[in-house]
Amino acid sequence: MKRKEIVMTSLLLFIDQCSKYVLEILLKEKEITIIPNFFTLYLTYNQGAAWSILNGASILLILISIFALFFFFFLRKQVKENRWMPFLFSMIYAGILGNLWDRILIGSVRDFLSFNFFSYHFPIFNLADTYIVIGIILLVVLEMRDNYEQNHGRNQ
Repeated sequence: MKRKEIVMTSLLLFIDQCSKYVLEILLKEKEITIIPNFFTLYLTYNQGAAWSILNGASILLILISIFALFFFFFLRKQVKENRWMPFLFSMIYAGILGNLWDRILIGSVRDFLSFNFFSYHFPIFNLADTYIVIGIILLVVLEMRDNYEQNHGRNQ
């Protein structure tokens, strides 16, 4: 891992943990409505993964997180370098580490971003989750673009 990625990962991890800490204090026993019927800050402690799957399987989720870190670390060495790679891998690392930190030290992940889309209540999540999703989407898009350019030429 390059120095640039270590710095970015550390900064993103710091932002994630600070947001969880501050919102844990602000949201104790209450919620804050930002946009009525759409976006609320509401603190919950998730002992599972997304949508609370594997609820209570903390050891398994810790092991999966460690495996994911190694997987992305080795994947990083395989992908074609471009200007976005350090940032998107830093997002993925920071997201995994942020939730892993919570699981190990608190026993659950602190989630607080709550969205409603019409009648659908999206599962509550946090910045670390956002980092992971955005990082992986960018990785897939950039890899698809690179493969397309490699197979079809850059100027066609």
